[in-house]
Amino acid sequence: MTELDSHANMVVLGRFVTIIRRTGRSVDVQAFAEDVPTMKSVPLIDAVVAHDCPCTHTTTLLIFTNALYVPSMEHNLIPPFIMREAGLIVNDVPKFQLESPTTDDHTIIDPDADVRIHLSLQSTFSGFPTRELTSHELNNIHDYTKIWLTPRVETWDPYDEFYAEQEKSLLDNEGNLRRADTRQHKKRRVDDHLSEDELFGLVSNVQVKFEDGYVKSVPVDYVEELIDLNLSRCADKSAPS
Repeated sequence: MTELDSHANMVVLGRFVTIIRRTGRSVDVQAFAEDVPTMKSVPLIDAVVAHDCPCTHTTTLLIFTNALYVPSMEHNLIPPFIMREAGLIVNDVPKFQLESPTTDDHTIIDPDADVRIHLSLQSTFSGFPTRELTSHELNNIHDYTKIWLTPRVETWDPYDEFYAEQEKSLLDNEGNLRRADTRQHKKRRVDDHLSEDELFGLVSNVQVKFEDGYVKSVPVDYVEELIDLNLSRCADKSAPS
């Protein structure tokens, strides 16, 4: 199961994923309270899961990069913000809370792949079923639609002020939306490195401190090659059939 977590700014993956690559990087996870022990050296991984749509009876492969790996967890956490940055449409309001709900409400939509992931509620948490890949899926990886749930960028900085600046620039001093021709369009900074002490990530009620500063993923083309190569290698291991 993968749950939406709006209090997170990094993906957290549990045990039921297929790992594409271990990045060799790790972080310290700190709770919001000082008297709660810190989780040391939580690894960062790239991984993929399968989603079986109960409506279309099709399977889609979902790709994560720069995710925290906590194998003691039985579910995954993903921020809606990250999925939107990846180009997905995230409609996370439950249908029953809307006056005139539509089919697209309470779903995640990839407009390029024309795929809709229906969300369900576990208590008050929105999520969707996911699992490890099977041996058949690993051996026939090109037969499945793949969706990136994280941005296709070479770096991910959860504390980049770019996002807040862009949001603020859309309103004038009276709180009204600026006309399109008066809005300031700012270019994202990709070379500003935060120091070790400055960079923190919020994961629900825990904080992540990066041991070596910048959160850096591999280039998109390289990740795509890993998907083609490393997933096929996984088929030779212990994937469920």
